[in-house]
Amino acid sequence: MEGWLSTVPFITGLLFSASIILSFFYHWWAAILMFFVAGGLGFLTKSFWGRPISYYLLFIYHKMVHRKADYKRDNDVERFEAAESYCKDLQRIMLLYEGSKLRPPTPKQLKEIPYGDVGNWLEAHEHAGVRAGEFKEP
Repeated sequence: MEGWLSTVPFITGLLFSASIILSFFYHWWAAILMFFVAGGLGFLTKSFWGRPISYYLLFIYHKMVHRKADYKRDNDVERFEAAESYCKDLQRIMLLYEGSKLRPPTPKQLKEIPYGDVGNWLEAHEHAGVRAGEFKEP
């Protein structure tokens, strides 16, 4: 089950291609129509029903906890300590973004965020809730 989520993008691409191929057997113009309809639906789905940043932080934290347990089981002290530190940092960031409903930044937006400033994304969108300055280190 460890690698199951990595196959999801492959499955969606495969279903997209299969829908175009099957619609081609119906009529030649249906394949062209299906290409645009499926692309438009994919865009709308990602635009309106995208997951908030807190979902992805929790997912990363979940994976890191499992890695930490694996490192402890394998007696890899250096990696275990690094994973433990990473989990603590993730907990702090999850507390900061909890309930914010912000979407994750795009790669272009990530380039504009200063390195190490975990509250920048929250401050940039002026979210009314937890203030990002409360969690900044002195």
